[in-house]
Amino acid sequence: MLQTDRFLRRIAGMPIQHALLSPSLVTPPSPITRRSLLKNGMLTAAALGPATAALAQRAPQAPAAYGLFESEPASHRLARQEVQIGEQPQHQYQLFTAVPRRAAPAGGFPVLYMLDGNSLFDRLTAENLALAADLVIVGVGYPSISGFDIEGRTRDYTPPLPKGSTEPRRDKAGGAPQFQRLLAGPLRAVAEQDMLRGVALDSTRRSLWGHSYGGLFALYTLLTQPRDFSRYLAISPSSTWGDSLLAGLADRQLPAPGRLTRPQRPPAADVLVMLGDSEARGQGRAGSSGAQPAPSRPPGPNPATLQLVELLRRQPSWKVQLQVLEGLGHGATFMASLPRSFALAQA
Repeated sequence: MLQTDRFLRRIAGMPIQHALLSPSLVTPPSPITRRSLLKNGMLTAAALGPATAALAQRAPQAPAAYGLFESEPASHRLARQEVQIGEQPQHQYQLFTAVPRRAAPAGGFPVLYMLDGNSLFDRLTAENLALAADLVIVGVGYPSISGFDIEGRTRDYTPPLPKGSTEPRRDKAGGAPQFQRLLAGPLRAVAEQDMLRGVALDSTRRSLWGHSYGGLFALYTLLTQPRDFSRYLAISPSSTWGDSLLAGLADRQLPAPGRLTRPQRPPAADVLVMLGDSEARGQGRAGSSGAQPAPSRPPGPNPATLQLVELLRRQPSWKVQLQVLEGLGHGATFMASLPRSFALAQA
């Protein structure tokens, strides 16, 4: 226990404590069962269905049921563990893991870190996991009984805003740089050195997946900390957040061909952006500058996301793929993205 604590402090520069459900950082986490969920007050209602970004951030959230854990799937072993980083209450997280039951390949399993871990592991099915037979999945969530921790994801997944921004919820946003350090440091250490102890992992094939605000965070990390992961999967990213802050960042960091700039060559990365073809439906809302709402527009993919993809393609060391999912809106892409995301992460 002492050796593990010292190791984690050395990485994060801060102590790590266990939260409610973790008996010890060095005790192997137990699989989740109906009994354990009932004991901890988690198995109380049906799973939360897909929601739009607005609903996911504002509507009351139903408790997560975690039905997958009542009878573990044939393909993976499941576990979860809660940790607290330091003593600040906002640094409490819950990690979920799904480890293939088959033997690891010679180079170790690739690892896919997936944000909104509570909602993800609430919705996952055995059929979903069967598509990830050679992939370790780490869901990063919060000690919340609901699928989405609105306050936590707003704080952790959004980049800092420029001074004077009028973005809604700006006073509760902007913690992405701090969360980047936690995700690549102490949270990764708990996942890989504790929960996945004894599992052969390929450290060169770590992927990051996020939906909506999570997709915003994935692309922000690609632009600012590209060495944290080798593959980035951004699903219906909140591209217009902060007056299209990401597009401005990408335009500055990835100048167009012919524009004079200091050469920048980040590491190679696979980038997948997926969105629905019905995300631009209806009346536009007023921007954070207070301007009048845009005129009503026909259904289609979010044009801000399409523009952002073209900016990302300026970087020759990144292989940027785009997929538009037919007939889907913002919330439905959460689960619809899994087959291709799993395929890329374990390729």
